[in-house]
Amino acid sequence: MSRTGERTITVPDLERNVPAALLSVSAGPLLVTEHGRPAFVLLSHAAYVALCGPAFAPPGDDLTDDALTDNGRAEPFTPAR
Repeated sequence: MSRTGERTITVPDLERNVPAALLSVSAGPLLVTEHGRPAFVLLSHAAYVALCGPAFAPPGDDLTDDALTDNGRAEPFTPAR
């Protein structure tokens, strides 16, 4: 945790454990840093839709955070090289 209270992870840590990072976004946004500077923010699907509005959640949108993480179970992940 940074001194302002946001949750952070470095790019190398994210690359080492993507499933854990995806699971952790259910607790709130996750700030990803590179070389000590903010790079991007990971959001849950629900938070993303809430932020972007209904245009990004068409009727019948059945994608959930559980679908992204296999019902909350982290699956092994090997990034493409």
